Amino acid sequence: MRRGITFISMLALNQNAPQIALEILSNVRQQTYLTVRTLKALAYMKLKRYDDVLSVLKSVLEIDNPMINKQTFPVDSIEAIKEAVKDVNSKEIQADLTKTLGFLEKHGHVSTQTLDEILCSEITVQVNNDRGGF
Repeated sequence: MRRGITFISMLALNQNAPQIALEILSNVRQQTYLTVRTLKALAYMKLKRYDDVLSVLKSVLEIDNPMINKQTFPVDSIEAIKEAVKDVNSKEIQADLTKTLGFLEKHGHVSTQTLDEILCSEITVQVNNDRGGF
């Protein structure tokens, strides 16, 4: 279900409808999934809701725990946000976004995969043979 929702949300973003992408994403229960938070950040950026972009970007730092895999953003999405930051009118917001993006890169929160690769990757299911099901 989540894969379908995120795929449709990406299509909405590609059709220049970020508000629809956000509405679609609101149907996902767990908002911390990589694809969900990435699409939200991209949609907020297109809507010029910079405080919301910062909130999404910084959310992975709050969850940063050595016992849990590091939460990341796809490299192409970070690059798209970096490019959009150049058009931000407020120097303060521009500086905050640039600082946050740099911190994410420096501390390994940027993956080498693209958002398209993640969204289009094969869905794998592990079968638990002990119980005869999934």
